[in-house]
Amino acid sequence: MRELYRNIVGWLWGCCVVPLAALAQPPAVTIYKNDFTTGDTANWHTTIVDPEWQRRVRVGFTGNAAERVLGDFGDQRVTLRLGELPPHDSITITFDFITIRSWDGNSSLYGPDLLEFKVDDTLLFRSSFSNTSYRQSFPSGYPASHPARTGAIAFNSLGYIWRAPGLFIGPMDATYRITRTVLHTAPTVRFGFNVFLDDPGQDITNESWALDNVSVSITPQPPLPEPPQSPPQPAPKSPSSQPPSSQPPPGPGG
Repeated sequence: MRELYRNIVGWLWGCCVVPLAALAQPPAVTIYKNDFTTGDTANWHTTIVDPEWQRRVRVGFTGNAAERVLGDFGDQRVTLRLGELPPHDSITITFDFITIRSWDGNSSLYGPDLLEFKVDDTLLFRSSFSNTSYRQSFPSGYPASHPARTGAIAFNSLGYIWRAPGLFIGPMDATYRITRTVLHTAPTVRFGFNVFLDDPGQDITNESWALDNVSVSITPQPPLPEPPQSPPQPAPKSPSSQPPSSQPPPGPGG
């Protein structure tokens, strides 16, 4: 009986523990990483509409030539497309978004100056950014109101100079490190950076933007749990273990 009890307890323990271990979330796997130091622009795309406001996909030096970035760009959409993704449950992207020169945030006169960020066709956020005295919505969605450069990890660090004769001449840029994770299972993905710069009459030397340190990772699908093992069957009792008969033994001549 004790042996049978131990077998049953062991079977129950295996049913509970093995599936939980099998369902443990596997670690994230990096599938794309680019700091643009090699000039690699593969998988990046854009469409030029206005040559004065926009630029083709390119890698350029920052204002002080100390670092290379993707850009700079104007009022346009830039897309990163990745394919042949392994099976996964979610996808995470981290990137540095760099606002260059006189972004005007929530201004109704010179803005709003906005970034719309999408994964495939899903809008993850639409926020304004400011390098001037105007307020911005980031890290919230537009039209929330926060002080200029709220959430920036660095500013006036890349050597971009804004020249407004009679008003201002000096460095003006800000860097925001942004991370977003979404549920995702498709074998391809498209990240869209759609920027709107609404300062009337401006050109790309007045307001522009760039990207740096782009990293994409996926969370692989966990393996399917193994089916529970069948419970052990008790061994049949031997004839010697049968209980004695309740009938009295037959008498002589019976």
